[in-house]
Amino acid sequence: MHAILWKKDEAIPLQGEVDRKSDLTLLSAQTINDNGLIAGYGEDENGNLHAFLLTPNEMR
Repeated sequence: MHAILWKKDEAIPLQGEVDRKSDLTLLSAQTINDNGLIAGYGEDENGNLHAFLLTPNEMR
């Protein structure tokens, strides 16, 4: 399972939108608001769950 965003009939994997230095694997995007903020949860390299908040910029 991976977090994705559907945009114009295209599935965009959100993992590709995260800083490459992050050890967080995004598992699920739970919600998106009118400003484009995306909240969800992911797992670090030790298997611990963490919440994330993605702030939009120019996503595709």
